Amino acid sequence: MKKFGFWCLCGFVYPMALYAQPVSGSGAVSGRVWDRGGEGIPDTTVEVSNDALGVKRVLNTNIDGMFEATGLPPATGYRLQVTRQKFSSWERREIEIRAGQRLDFQITLYAESKAKKKAAGDEAVEVDDATGGVATTAMARELEQLPVRERRWTDLSLLAPATTGSRAHGVPAHHGEESLNSYLTDGIETANLYRPSEKSGTARLPMEAIAGFQTIASGASAEFGGALGGTVNAVTRGGGNGFHGSAYGSFSNSSLAATGRYTLGNNLFRNSNQGGWSLGGPIQRDKLFFFANMELLDSHREGLNRITNPVIASLAGDKVNTANCTATIAQCTAAAKFIQSQMNVLVPQAEHWVSGLGRVDYRR
Repeated sequence: MKKFGFWCLCGFVYPMALYAQPVSGSGAVSGRVWDRGGEGIPDTTVEVSNDALGVKRVLNTNIDGMFEATGLPPATGYRLQVTRQKFSSWERREIEIRAGQRLDFQITLYAESKAKKKAAGDEAVEVDDATGGVATTAMARELEQLPVRERRWTDLSLLAPATTGSRAHGVPAHHGEESLNSYLTDGIETANLYRPSEKSGTARLPMEAIAGFQTIASGASAEFGGALGGTVNAVTRGGGNGFHGSAYGSFSNSSLAATGRYTLGNNLFRNSNQGGWSLGGPIQRDKLFFFANMELLDSHREGLNRITNPVIASLAGDKVNTANCTATIAQCTAAAKFIQSQMNVLVPQAEHWVSGLGRVDYRR
């Protein structure tokens, strides 16, 4: 099987406050700023920034002191800064935002005269990691450190509750459903709706091209609709203000693989070679960024043509059971000879992939 896949994504990120917006394909930071009496402080300047990614959002709280910044690329190293005249400023660094995650901050600002009596970091702050539904998330470090079979990052979605793998199609099954799931790539539905049991475009992306993903097993909010099973919300990697690149490879052969329990002593796995490269960085600092990835896969194995139906085969599964044949002796003999020639035969299988991702981000 030979396949070629290429993805090209262009992202336009606008530095403005968008209220009540979904966070599929991104993350969000929201919250409320209030004084010691519990009253919201309007017109407070809130800045959400990430110097490495060139992200900077500046917005003001509304009359109730509430704010929300959406469409934030999943990453670590975010900074949240809150300033207001006649009030002490507040700041939190090294914030991590995950795919599909909404962090909610409840921030208390003190008048400058009162703030001098408080030590730095004594402000009462509550952070609510609100993802919605029964969900799990994974970032780039989990993808790099956790073991996955043949570098198929979708296997990590099995960590979500009520999720299992489909042996027939090699896709996650949520609540036993493998064909009624939703796959989002950067907020865009990429499931194969014509043949739902096949792998989606999201699942075919290389692991090196994924910045993080979220698996929602149940209770998904409205923006993740369209799935009776579950939802896999993936975000691709993007560029930043610093150049970064990598070259990687993975090799395995039959000596590294165990013999299957039902393969009659045959080691069906032969070998697999997988390798690629990625490169990202700025085209114009703080404005325009790029990321590119290319990966090749060359895999060989064998399939075992087993017939275990007791009407056709013996209990041992090694010969044809002619006792159930109701045709003539000649016809039964000919049919048994044909079926016997197909039983427990090794069938060569191969998989060849060339997969690529190209992405350009512009931040106004």
